[in-house]
Amino acid sequence: MRWFLKGLLALTLLAATAPARAQEVSFRARLIDQHLTSIMRGAEIATTAIGETFITSRSNDEEFHAYLNRIKAQLPEARAVLVLGADGMLLHDSFSFPALELDLSQRVYFKEAVARRGARLYVGTAKIGKSSGVPFIPVAKAIYDGPDLVGVVTLIITPARLLQQSRWDDCLYCYVEILRADGQTLTSYPSNAERPEDFLMSLDLQNASVMGFKRMMFHELPTKTSWIKNKDYPLITVYSEIEPH
Repeated sequence: MRWFLKGLLALTLLAATAPARAQEVSFRARLIDQHLTSIMRGAEIATTAIGETFITSRSNDEEFHAYLNRIKAQLPEARAVLVLGADGMLLHDSFSFPALELDLSQRVYFKEAVARRGARLYVGTAKIGKSSGVPFIPVAKAIYDGPDLVGVVTLIITPARLLQQSRWDDCLYCYVEILRADGQTLTSYPSNAERPEDFLMSLDLQNASVMGFKRMMFHELPTKTSWIKNKDYPLITVYSEIEPH
């Protein structure tokens, strides 16, 4: 009888801790989601301020270049700040002065930002810089002076900054992925992890609820996974903890 009672107690404790573990995984997903919101709100404030200054500024190009770098210094996730004219020509680049004469009118981020008419940020897909070979994410917003397009402000974001990577450096069994709402991956941790091809498909994020939790397999390992769709920006966080044997 004593062994039966001990076994019953163990099962009861196991059942009680399972919801707690699920809540912990969901909590960590929410932390990442809050970090994403903070970054995107900062980007929105910065692009709006730069746009307003660009419209009203009477300073010369060198002074405006210094201004862009002061803004960039307050955005650790931004590697550079670009200002494009209404025709898509690069006018200002925080990375170099004077800016190179580049026609960026065919860039997706320019077209998408203009299509949004300055109402919302456009978060681009992760790309590799042609000259730098370094990954980046363009985050852009169009500048309008009344009905007239003035240009587009673009932040060049370092993908890993979306994750607060130092938070997960000691998490040996974690897998984190940030996606756009259309399912395009922006960044993941560990970056060298090979995600199973059907991992995201099994979550069906396009049709999933705003937030959820699911036990699933990561390759052959049981995993607790939580996802959350950001309420303000088209971003999705997927956070998983692999359960070690």
